Amino acid sequence: MKAGLPALRVTRLAMAAAVLSSCASAPSHYYSLSAPQSPAGAAFARSLVSPFAIDVAPVAVPDEVNRPQIMIGEEGDARIVPLKSSLWASPLDDQIRTALGNALSARLGVPMVPGGAAPEGVPVWRIQFQAHRFESQYGRRVLLDASWQLRPINQKKAAGTFVCRGAVSLPVEQGVSALVLGHEQALQRFATVMAEQIRGGAPAGTTGLDVLSCT
Repeated sequence: MKAGLPALRVTRLAMAAAVLSSCASAPSHYYSLSAPQSPAGAAFARSLVSPFAIDVAPVAVPDEVNRPQIMIGEEGDARIVPLKSSLWASPLDDQIRTALGNALSARLGVPMVPGGAAPEGVPVWRIQFQAHRFESQYGRRVLLDASWQLRPINQKKAAGTFVCRGAVSLPVEQGVSALVLGHEQALQRFATVMAEQIRGGAPAGTTGLDVLSCT
């Protein structure tokens, strides 16, 4: 029957969600994308003299995944299901914003503006990031397809504004922690390319990030 294959996919997704959640009374587990800063990055962030700061604007994330529960899907099927006992420690858009800011701060050795509100006159790189696809396929892969804009503010010698789009797909092992780690690694690859652009270089070709377009 025509409905057979979609029904099978939904059943597989539902079974995976049920196994991971166990039951309605199962204890909740919370996950974060924000890896601790490296010692070098933390030391730079404490420095009293930095050429600029990082100012990450609120991140845009697809509504269907910007939920408390981690959402999983399957290749070739637009439907997704929540892992009821596996939740983000804070809203996903905030998780991505913080993780991206920490990664850029560590790579560039400059502080991130607390709260995303740079004082007037302070040299900053303003980062806008929009995730078009944030996919989690349990035990298979994660996919992050996103656009970003890098804009220098109060900097006379900085490179111009960058507007780019890229995507990265990474295989993951079984387990929710593996899914979260995969997304964290994907964000790290975006941060690597952005940091190179801020330094004045071209997008790196060995980061594992497929840069689809850049102006």
